[in-house]
Amino acid sequence: MKKIIILFSVFALFTYTNFADDTRKGLDNENKKEEVEKFKPKVIYHTNAYRVYKYTETTNVKRIYSDSSTKEFKRVLTYFMTITIFNKPENGFETLKIVIDSMLYKLTDADKVYEFNSQADQIKPVKLKDLEAMSVPLNRQFEMTYSPYGEVAKIESPDIEEVIDYIKSEDAKFGTNSKDELKNLIWFDGLSDNRLKHITDLQKIVFQQVPMAKDSIWHSPFTIEIDGKDFIDTVDSKIVEYNNGNITIESKTKNLKAIPKDSYFFGVTKPAHIDSVKGEGFYIFQINPRGIISKVDAEFTIDSECKVRFEPFKESVQSKLSWEYLGQFKL
Repeated sequence: MKKIIILFSVFALFTYTNFADDTRKGLDNENKKEEVEKFKPKVIYHTNAYRVYKYTETTNVKRIYSDSSTKEFKRVLTYFMTITIFNKPENGFETLKIVIDSMLYKLTDADKVYEFNSQADQIKPVKLKDLEAMSVPLNRQFEMTYSPYGEVAKIESPDIEEVIDYIKSEDAKFGTNSKDELKNLIWFDGLSDNRLKHITDLQKIVFQQVPMAKDSIWHSPFTIEIDGKDFIDTVDSKIVEYNNGNITIESKTKNLKAIPKDSYFFGVTKPAHIDSVKGEGFYIFQINPRGIISKVDAEFTIDSECKVRFEPFKESVQSKLSWEYLGQFKL
């Protein structure tokens, strides 16, 4: 009888031990399932290092006038810029020093082709309003300050302020009758914070302040310039890939809205504005392990109803944008 009791006790202990092991394994597996890898993206600017980027914008426009006549053109625009930071962030704010160094330009309008290279050995003068509009930011130097959340807090430049003051003083000197509305619009737009930010702010979205799992979506304010017009939306952003320290972030917009104001339109001799718009697109950028935005690809489609004075017209715009990191050097 004692022998039977002992055997039963050993069997019960063995069964309990196996049950406990299985339970522990199950809990371990559950914990592994619950452990989700999270990331906290951050763009880092290294002090006293000059970062060089190339920005390219390829835009195709089809315009339909009220008499059903049409106009189509294509613009390929490239800026090269240098970005550096001399001082470490203070209270989370960091200030970049930026120069838009050079520009390439090509406009195809029916059978006419206009080209410009600011670095050419011999620069041929091109009389074209569109080239003037696109070249206003060229050779501008300014400081751009980021907030702790990664959004542009302010842009400052004595150079730009001096140009704006000069235009205003000329208007005051010669009176409003001699003021060229379109020319003023082109220059004020070209020197605006929105234009400078569009060209040189590669991040364009606000990061969450907590670590984020891959494919988890957060919302961010978003501003983009397409064919020189300002559009805004709240985008859905998410980390779509993590590979050897490289983080890829994608933002999608399905409801771009035009900022209400007069704008320059190629081939239109007066300031015009967008009455209504349907716009969508995506903005994808990669951050490498050193915290450098190494590549940006974006594409947008805009269908808008516009008006110059009392004359309506429609536009369909397709624009591809890219920013390419060319390297970093120290002096």
